[in-house]
Amino acid sequence: MEPEVYLIWLYCEVERIFQDIVGQKRLRCRGPMPELGDIEVITIELFAEYQGYGRDKQIWLYTHEHWHTWFPSLGSYKNFTKHCANLSSVKTLILERLMTPEVTDDFYIVDGLPLPICKFAR
Repeated sequence: MEPEVYLIWLYCEVERIFQDIVGQKRLRCRGPMPELGDIEVITIELFAEYQGYGRDKQIWLYTHEHWHTWFPSLGSYKNFTKHCANLSSVKTLILERLMTPEVTDDFYIVDGLPLPICKFAR
């Protein structure tokens, strides 16, 4: 799948799940609303992690270099990291819903790698 198509699909899925989780509740009590939306921050994090970037600095640099035209309100690294940290609990709930397979009777997860845990001995 092309990265642009995957990013659009991921944004739509995150938005749908975010609305299910948060609904009409406010996540912030005080202060100005950030320019970069919550859904955008979560999408950027998930997309960059999918691309192999695991640290906040790497995620911010990757997004700033490659996707700045898509997210012009990205802002500074420090604000981005604070925003990501504040949304970590919501991101965890979204990841649970994204990674949960559809419930069917014919879906099984099998690990086929035997590990030598103990040896047979008397």
